[in-house]
Amino acid sequence: MKKTSIGGSALIEGIMMIGPHKKAVAVRKPDGEIDLQVEDLPKKSKLFKVPFLRGAYALIYQMVLSIKALNYAASFYDLEDDEKEAKKKKDKKKKGKNKLANQNTLNEQDISVEVDSSVKAEEDTKVEEVKEAESKKEKEDSSLSVWAIALSLLLSLAITVGLFILLPNFLVSLLKLESHTINNLLEGVIRVLLFIAYLFLVTFMKDIKRVWMYHGAEHKTINCYEDDCELTLENVKKYPTANRRCGTGFMFLVLIVSIILFSFVGWYNPLINALIRILLFPVVAGIAYELVKLAGRYDNWLTQAISAPGMLFQKLTAKEPEDDMLECAIAAFLAVIPEDEDDAKW
Repeated sequence: MKKTSIGGSALIEGIMMIGPHKKAVAVRKPDGEIDLQVEDLPKKSKLFKVPFLRGAYALIYQMVLSIKALNYAASFYDLEDDEKEAKKKKDKKKKGKNKLANQNTLNEQDISVEVDSSVKAEEDTKVEEVKEAESKKEKEDSSLSVWAIALSLLLSLAITVGLFILLPNFLVSLLKLESHTINNLLEGVIRVLLFIAYLFLVTFMKDIKRVWMYHGAEHKTINCYEDDCELTLENVKKYPTANRRCGTGFMFLVLIVSIILFSFVGWYNPLINALIRILLFPVVAGIAYELVKLAGRYDNWLTQAISAPGMLFQKLTAKEPEDDMLECAIAAFLAVIPEDEDDAKW
């Protein structure tokens, strides 16, 4: 199979694909058309080339791009609400115009003038709405400040570390067991159960269900490309929704690596335990990242074993997509394929 480093993430009614040199965001707009935004990526830090250190860097890098892309995709659906409100105003004006036309006190000339004025007002309103939409789109990149991105990033990391790393340790500490081995084992079991429960619960959310479908579209497109097959709708539909380099698999590997690594650092009071786990989190992410890359590069019993849990969890997080979702994924993917065929460089 052809290997690629191109990956992405599902958005609100869209998909982001990240290639070696470019990032593309394809969003299905409320009017049914695809909006495709393509940007050149900044030069990556030298840390991205250092094994194990690059894992933590890649995690932050991906989260920053995802926050920007999510904000961009959401902006279209804010615009949809504005358009609905504008439509209501138009209907109200139309009713007023019809009422005015039926008044016997006006002569034909007055009616004609009133109708012309109303039509002109409607045309002016349309022009203003188009200009407003274009202006909103042009200013999208500046709509999310650096501070807002930083705050969103810190909040996301805090929730992830707090829920899946610190909370299990705190719960086990309440039991006050003497055995360090049992404590670490229980902590790991709670961590995995929380992760499974989280995935299971969010699956019931309507918006998340569609995000999972776009997630499946992303994987299908990548799988088709890696099979060296032309990226057409009919071809992409044939491929599975699971992929070895999925973020779900990465998160599960983070949990497993943390169980193993934390078992070597002992067991102390809750505050020291929390501090140790926060400091070791970049190490855990770095190791998990290298395992995901290994699984994506090779196909043998070891890499299949590494990928197996993540592939299983993708039954929850990567659903069968609709055709219009696949079209978004294909559009975004085609936009980031490098011309020099270096997309397989890891």
